Formats: sequence, C-alpha cells, structure tokens
Amino acid sequence: MCVACGGAAPAVTVVQRTPAAPPPVEKTLLGGCRIDGTGERAREGEGVPFEVFASNDAREPAFAIRHPQITHVVWSSFPERADDGRTRARVGLGGQSRVRYDGYADLYGRTFTTRARMDSDGGHLFVSAGTPIDIMAATGAGEVFARAATPFAEPKAIVVEGNCADVLYTPDAQPIARAPSATGVWRGTTFRLFATPLSGHPFTTITPAEPLALELGERREDMVRVTGRAGYVGLDAWVPVTEAVASDVVRRPAVELPRESPQREASEGLRARVRLDTPLLVGDVPNELHGAFVERDAPVVVDARAAVTVSGHDVVAFDFADGFITPPEGARFWIAMDALVRATN
Repeated sequence: MCVACGGAAPAVTVVQRTPAAPPPVEKTLLGGCRIDGTGERAREGEGVPFEVFASNDAREPAFAIRHPQITHVVWSSFPERADDGRTRARVGLGGQSRVRYDGYADLYGRTFTTRARMDSDGGHLFVSAGTPIDIMAATGAGEVFARAATPFAEPKAIVVEGNCADVLYTPDAQPIARAPSATGVWRGTTFRLFATPLSGHPFTTITPAEPLALELGERREDMVRVTGRAGYVGLDAWVPVTEAVASDVVRRPAVELPRESPQREASEGLRARVRLDTPLLVGDVPNELHGAFVERDAPVVVDARAAVTVSGHDVVAFDFADGFITPPEGARFWIAMDALVRATN
C-alpha cells in the first residue's frame, strides 16, 4: 500500500531479542601457570600423538602436530586439580610460518622438564633439575603437580610438586647430575622409607630394579638415615638398619692404600697408580664393563670417601688424574683396591 498516497501505515511489531549468553567459564581451569615452550623433549618408545582440539570438550581433533620436538607451544589454563575430570590444557601455536591457533591438547603423553628440584613426600623423595615430567595440574597460584617416572621396579612413578617457573617445555634434555659418593649399596628386594626415626609407619616402600647406591648417615637405635640418587630420583629418609645394607656390602672407612712412599694427598683426593692391568668398573654402583681394563701405571685420583665391599671384593671410586677419559654422566669409575699403590713423588 502507498502511504504517501493517503493509505494507512502498516502495523509494525517490534521483537526484542535477548543477547546470546556468553560461553560458560571453565571454573576448573585457571590461567596462573603459563609455559612458553620451544619444542617437546623426546620420549623413550613410541610417542603419544599430539592432537589439538577446538575446545576442552571436543571429541575429534582439529589437527595433529607431527613434529612436536620443533613446534613452539604456549601452554596455559591447566587443570586445577588432577582428579576433576579435566585432562587438557590450552595451547597457543604460531610464529613459525605454519599455523596460528589457540586450542586445547591432552596433557597425557606431553613431556615437560624440571628446571629445579621438585619434591615428593615432604622432600624425602625428590627429582633433580632436568627430570622429564608429565604435568597433572597447576593452580592459579603457580603450583604445579606432576608425575615423574622412577628407575625402581616399584613405585614406577612418584607425584612431585613445584613452581610453574621451574618447568620447561624444551627439546633439550639436561644431563643427570653425578650421584654423591656411596658408603653402602642396597641389593635386596624391598626397603621401607620413614620420614623420621620415630615414624610409626613408612611413607613408601621401594623395590629397586638394580643395586642402589646409598650414603649412610646418622644412626638412631635401629634406624639409619640414608641419602642417595637413582637417575633423576633422589631420596633422603630413614630406613631400618637391617634393610639399609645387604650382607655382601658393608660400610668402610676411608681408603688405606699400600705404602710405597709417603702419602701424597691432593685436595681432590688421594693420588695413586695402578700396579697391574685391572678390570674397569663403571656405574652408580660398581658394574664390570666387559673387555675394559685400567692399564698398569695409569695415574689415578681415588675418592677416599667412596669405598665399598661387593661380594667380598673391596673396590673404590676413582678418576684418571689427567682427565683423559671420563665416565658417563651420572656414573663413576671403580677399581679393585688391591690393584692400587700410592703414587711416588
């Protein structure tokens, strides 16, 4: 109808539309921990696919990252609790001339690395810097809870706690720090760890997969304090004396070498020489390296604090005086004590 020609104006109905509600806030996720990474550390065995999802609840991935070791990822919005049913964190991609995207990824199978020590069980168990970890949760205050694998038969993993600032997402693995000198070697089946010598119950029981080097410390009645490290995992706890040292390994005093000349002691240890070709032992604890021998007259420096008796044989830790050959990271050289004499002036 033509309104200008004098016709009646049509009725107009105004419909009010309610603005769309904003998406629900994921209250279990907090943005307090942010990790800006340069790539993922390689894992042993077959890796878990790195799939990126459009949302925290999406069932099908948007795409997969085929080379996580070289992909820059910004991680944030981690689950606040490990048991709240959330398993994903927010990921930001971009800046590598590939894809720029903000999505979500499962934490399972993604490897982070500690920048500093992280504790478990009140610090009686801990992991050192450089440890590969699986993040489980991170709070808005920056606390991180993660799972770290152990070299033990049991427990196979421990839960550690630290700060977000002490976690890296990097393909570069740090070397394992050298283990402290051992005055005992545990070769049994299991042993119980106690927080104090008066604790009524152990906080965990460890079953070593291989002989475990221990530093035996203070003794109180039937308990002894032990410290040690196996791979990245360290311990500082109390153990029943009967479980701390097996029958074929005994604690020994400082090394006494046969006297061929007046003692010559450097700040780094006792200087000695090898009097005959002798098998070379290598490891956190003495293990024979098949086909390897320390040659006669080799100059060595002996660590007088690290002497143990294994299966009836006295052995001691040492280094070659000139540093020409060094043990692998985290291991030591060992030699039979009866193969050494003090160095001449």
